Amino acid sequence: MLKVNINTINNTTKTYKINLSAEELLSLAKETDVVSFTSLSGEINISRNMNRFMVLGEVIAEFAQEDAMTLEEITTRLVLPIKRIYQKEAKLEKAKDIKKVIMSFDKEEEEIDTLENDTIDLDFIILEELILNIDPFAKKE
Repeated sequence: MLKVNINTINNTTKTYKINLSAEELLSLAKETDVVSFTSLSGEINISRNMNRFMVLGEVIAEFAQEDAMTLEEITTRLVLPIKRIYQKEAKLEKAKDIKKVIMSFDKEEEEIDTLENDTIDLDFIILEELILNIDPFAKKE
């Protein structure tokens, strides 16, 4: 699976193609409590601005789940936008002593996550988005 060491990211954007194998889809179905995944694919870009990292992209998931009322199998397709901002853990403490740095990522106030072990775990980001967006009480329309 895909864990990115931020020390490999310089001032250019890195693109990561997401396309899970049959074995990975089977494992993902168990983790998300759906019947099965047909596919999960997409593209995620990571860019760097000083000690902050922007993760942007989109993942498309196609899967089967049970209707909450009839238990009939239904097919679902989700398009999940991915957007996260991370900052190096050690730099957060030093940032208190430095004047505020203006970021070029986004002028609006964004939630910034702290990186652990200088790693961005794309698998975790995708899993989290799936768990938050899969309807546990899906109904056939």
